[in-house]
Amino acid sequence: MMGKACIHWYILLLAAFSGVALFPSNGNCGEVLEGYSAALAPYEMASDGAVDGLAHEMMRAVSREAGFNYRPKKQLGNAIAGIPPCGEGHMLLAVESLEVAPCWERLGPVFTTAQVVVGLKRTPLRSVRDVRGKRVALVRASSFEPAPTLSNVVLYRTEQYEDSLRLLVLGKVDYVIGSQVGIQWAAGQMGAVSKALGTPLELGREEVTVYISMDSVIAEKRGLLQKSLIRAMEKGVFLEILRKYGL
Repeated sequence: MMGKACIHWYILLLAAFSGVALFPSNGNCGEVLEGYSAALAPYEMASDGAVDGLAHEMMRAVSREAGFNYRPKKQLGNAIAGIPPCGEGHMLLAVESLEVAPCWERLGPVFTTAQVVVGLKRTPLRSVRDVRGKRVALVRASSFEPAPTLSNVVLYRTEQYEDSLRLLVLGKVDYVIGSQVGIQWAAGQMGAVSKALGTPLELGREEVTVYISMDSVIAEKRGLLQKSLIRAMEKGVFLEILRKYGL
């Protein structure tokens, strides 16, 4: 009489020669999606030559939910806006802008952030009128344009949110403008700085969105990726990633 182990191997061999699939497959195993983000912490960070960050973790979650592998790509195109040239890469995490429109198709939002202005506790900040004519730090990769919301500001462009906050603490600028996510994360990295900041003044809200390239073959799988994004949202995956970064 054939033992259980022998029966098990017999079934596997029979399946192999007959072409019968014993286990389901989504057909995407081994395919790699390449994703881009602005080189701005916490969205993208490099360590020991490896690129990762909040944006890449979110795009990786969508990719894996759809059965794809994911690879973060270092910015090769417009480093300021964080948007690669048309035809470069498969996925992008960004806020809506004119630079995104030509060759990237909206897949869906993953979270909402606010554009804020913040100063030190000792500096009054009741309305945007308090900011006009003052020295303001703004990261180069920011999607926010001060005019016409703020007039006559003296603008200091920085590379990272931490650079902006250092200028604020040193008295080189009066206020910092940017994404609340970025400013909050940077303040948390700088310890005592977060306690010195005043209450942020909200200037507007924007959706942080995943896009897919219209110039790549992956556009054909838009429906699959969109369903995967929705499932990840329902599972609370994006909220977990935000919490991981202290947001």
